[in-house]
Amino acid sequence: MKVLSTDLVALLDGQRLVLARNIANNGVINLAIVESISVEHAPSRALGRDRPGRTLDGAGNRRTAYTQIDQHEAEEARFIQDAIQTIEQHRKLGGYSRVILAAAPKALGILRTQLSHHASPFPLIEVPKNYTKTPITEVSRFLAEQA
Repeated sequence: MKVLSTDLVALLDGQRLVLARNIANNGVINLAIVESISVEHAPSRALGRDRPGRTLDGAGNRRTAYTQIDQHEAEEARFIQDAIQTIEQHRKLGGYSRVILAAAPKALGILRTQLSHHASPFPLIEVPKNYTKTPITEVSRFLAEQA
């Protein structure tokens, strides 16, 4: 994969965002971290552990249960929404022409749904793999091998 100096590389999962840019020229990829954001989500026991809600069914005395939303998934979706705004700000301020996004497949799915609601979608190249915990030199090597 050809990574230009005008490309912003974003590594994303539900808790971390790493933004990098290519500082090398002539086809060599040498990524430098521009910004790194990490969030610790609270454990499940702190996010809520109520019994599922119940409601009376309209016909008779039957009760039906509600399903609870997964609080971790909700927190991850909020983080990804904030990450989209951060990526867009860096893209505009840094003059990047496109974004290369390497994200965990689950985060990529959430990101796609939120990008469809976003006002100004940016040119995007997707890599469905989580590299947030991978050293940046290995990410550079992986992107170079994708050519």
